[in-house]
Amino acid sequence: MHRGYRDEPFARLKVGMTAKEVQQIAGFPLDASNYKDGRSWWNYSSKQASWLLGDWAWEYRWVFFEHEVVTKIGSGTAHW
Repeated sequence: MHRGYRDEPFARLKVGMTAKEVQQIAGFPLDASNYKDGRSWWNYSSKQASWLLGDWAWEYRWVFFEHEVVTKIGSGTAHW
């Protein structure tokens, strides 16, 4: 199973999936945080955003869980 981010599998993720289903489709996250209240998030992308000028832009993809069920799927770009 791969580790990290790929566009095609990430696009197949849906709210309501279990953590096991996400891992079967998208592989292992690059980073994860788990909280005592049952919430967690997985980071699937930290790649350079080649469409922006400069070296300081990064694309991010996240999956948020509550009790191992997806509640939100997010993405964004950070640049300095």
